[in-house]
Amino acid sequence: MVSTAERPATATNAQGARAPERGHRGLFTIPVTPFTDQGALDVESLRRLIAFCVEAGAHGIVAPVNASEFTTLTTEERETVTRTVIQENGRAGAR
Repeated sequence: MVSTAERPATATNAQGARAPERGHRGLFTIPVTPFTDQGALDVESLRRLIAFCVEAGAHGIVAPVNASEFTTLTTEERETVTRTVIQENGRAGAR
């Protein structure tokens, strides 16, 4: 990613003031967190979901957040979701 210091300011607010461009651009998806029928975190389905998002053209994955059942996950499950997203994103980048 190019740092914001290397990019020119392009956005303007309602008063016409220029704001520096942010470093994150593109389509970021917020996938739901898959669970098994028994209510356990379904890591294999999460891996497939992340792979699908990347293959569909997502530039980034946002997880875990409120839309992905963040509040119902335990700390361990949130860490597992985060690690899984990072791992799958790394694999996708190697494709």
